[in-house]
Amino acid sequence: MNYYIKGNKERAEEIKAAFERLGYSTSLHTFFNEDTVFITLNGNICECNYGGAINELIKTHPDYKELELPVKSKFKVGDWVVKKDGETFYGGNYAEQITLIEVEESDKRIWFSSTTWLRENDIRLWSIADAKDGDVLVTTKIRSCPFIYRKTDYNNNLAYYYAGIDSNGDFCEGCLKKTLCHFGSVSDVIPATKEQRDLLFAKMKEAGYEWDDEKKELKKIINPNFKVGDEIKTGNTIDTVAEVDYATRRYYCESGRTIWFKNQDLWHLVPKLHYDISNFKPFDKVLTRDTEYGNWNVNLFSYYIDDKDARVIARFRCMNSLWSQCIPYNDDTKHLLGTTDMCDEQYINW
Repeated sequence: MNYYIKGNKERAEEIKAAFERLGYSTSLHTFFNEDTVFITLNGNICECNYGGAINELIKTHPDYKELELPVKSKFKVGDWVVKKDGETFYGGNYAEQITLIEVEESDKRIWFSSTTWLRENDIRLWSIADAKDGDVLVTTKIRSCPFIYRKTDYNNNLAYYYAGIDSNGDFCEGCLKKTLCHFGSVSDVIPATKEQRDLLFAKMKEAGYEWDDEKKELKKIINPNFKVGDEIKTGNTIDTVAEVDYATRRYYCESGRTIWFKNQDLWHLVPKLHYDISNFKPFDKVLTRDTEYGNWNVNLFSYYIDDKDARVIARFRCMNSLWSQCIPYNDDTKHLLGTTDMCDEQYINW
């Protein structure tokens, strides 16, 4: 007898083993590109499907209860599936991974968690056609490489990406290049697990990037240069950082000024004072200049402008003008007179 089993070689193996346990001589054959499997029993020819007719034949055996073929699901644990009606699963995900399958004669329950299940007829296998722009997918060949899906090139059977982890385990930025980059055959791609997504975003952060899911953009992370309490300056303007807002990526200053992280390079930190300005006394000999490129000039100290509300850089009032840099004139500093050399760090007070 020949028993034909359409598209399920695993099922045919089970049927073959069951008949052999009944004492039949069997052989297994495939044809039509292995889409059809059939079993030859004792050289006789007969046709039937793999369902009821085979089970009925087995039931004629006195030990049929032990040998009866089990009812099986067309899915397996680990498969990614979507709902046939297009609705999302509990929790908002449109695709879920099967964690458990319960099969009874009249009911096949597919479980996705300890409390969530659906019947087999309500779901279907996930395919690349279900992928959405910005989904995190993973390759299944050679090495699992998670990536952020961009689009599918069906003509060349390729999945294009924004960013991902390559086969060496390194982060790569697809969307920063002028041309689209692909991540292998679309037939070798499935949704990524939580662990794979977490790995991708951890590698992304290590590389100095973050993903904007709303804008579908990979962005370079800009870390703040300043902290609360820092005095910062640009040109002749000085201000103090009152708040660092990481969410909106900007500084709020005591003056009410707002500075975006992306513009922070226009500002420079006002170094903490190393030299105690209270050491200066009226008529002390000092060296003064305005910038690091200026020459040191001899002068007589008058007073220091210590008013935080006075947003000026030049705070040292000397006999002839206001200066930004002022150091004592002594044996350690006298060699600086007339030069643009930097003074010793111990005298820096601006």
